[in-house]
Amino acid sequence: MDKRPTALQAVLKIANGCLFYKQLDEERLGFINNLKLTIHIVQRLVRLLLSPFLRIVIKHPLGWPLEQELLCTLMFGILQSRQVSAWRGFFGAVGELQAWVPVQVQRLAAGPCSAVWIRLPPEKEPQQPRARVNMVFFHGGAFVAGDALMYLGTHAYWLHKLAAAGISCSILSVDYPLAPEHPFPAAVEAAADVIEWLANESGETAPYILAGDSAGGNCVLTGLALLREQQRLAALQQQPEALLLLSPAVNMSDTSAFARGEPDPALLCHPLVSPALLPDLSGLSQRGMMVVAGGAELMRPDIAAFAAKVKAAGKVKAAGVPVQYHEEPGECHCYALLALPHLLQKSHTVLDYIGQVALAAAAAAGPGLAGPAAAAAAGPAAEPAPAELQERESDTQSKL
Repeated sequence: MDKRPTALQAVLKIANGCLFYKQLDEERLGFINNLKLTIHIVQRLVRLLLSPFLRIVIKHPLGWPLEQELLCTLMFGILQSRQVSAWRGFFGAVGELQAWVPVQVQRLAAGPCSAVWIRLPPEKEPQQPRARVNMVFFHGGAFVAGDALMYLGTHAYWLHKLAAAGISCSILSVDYPLAPEHPFPAAVEAAADVIEWLANESGETAPYILAGDSAGGNCVLTGLALLREQQRLAALQQQPEALLLLSPAVNMSDTSAFARGEPDPALLCHPLVSPALLPDLSGLSQRGMMVVAGGAELMRPDIAAFAAKVKAAGKVKAAGVPVQYHEEPGECHCYALLALPHLLQKSHTVLDYIGQVALAAAAAAGPGLAGPAAAAAAGPAAEPAPAELQERESDTQSKL
């Protein structure tokens, strides 16, 4: 009998984890200690659970299914609470949902941080890969929550889909220091150190992509900016191939969606807090970046403006950064990382980009340096092949 949870069961498990989150000190904290907020969330969940009976005549304005409404309702309630323990409870519950597709997880020290390598078992890897690539992933969580395994299900799905297209990929997911215990610039400095460790000390030779969602996307940009500021970026033994920024938190200044009259606006305008304010975004990677946003998310205007700024800079500078910007209509913050079946289907834009970068890097390396992968990538097959990434979609969705 298939034991995999349905999308709705998974979301309800997250809801239960949020309501009864167990902190490291063994005391139950979070929503259970805030009766008013608990009642509010439960009322919203009950109303949404009843909504299938109403959907014959009433549809969600953005076409979201019930499980996506439930998940976004939880996130909205948690944000309103402004409680770090509640936010950590949410991400802790997400992280407890294990990937049903087989992957191998190996924890290690990546410079100053703990991290995990997420890889396919050898028998699931492509036998003759067209290209190999590593991804360093910094998770989101508003700089105060989240962990390296919170997107394990999505990362496992990505690895399997890439393998089906002949791309051998491994993901190094990073546990960077979180506020308030580790205030700014701890996360920025840790991101810079992890990047430097991978490039100079890890022993990895495959090209690598730096990726992150929300706060993690911020860490990618600010970590690279700090390396450049300290003249450490050019000294990396291996430069990052590309950046993949998913709903990145790029602007927290008084001109952004976060403008709330905070007590220290000068800090929020610092380029290592709001990387959209960096004067120069060139030279951060060899093949540019992809920026992804949900069309319905609060930060969409800031993300779109950031992508436009980078594109405009590329038109006037010889060393401009090639940018691909994708906005998914009607979707929420970090939609491409939520392990719901209909959203996993929408992550193909991300998978296509990873494949393009891997194949381009393999072709540039040449057969003598990258072996069979480069030889395959150097030919006509090096062109992006979205159909390959969708080749087994019907089979994958039947499993989901």
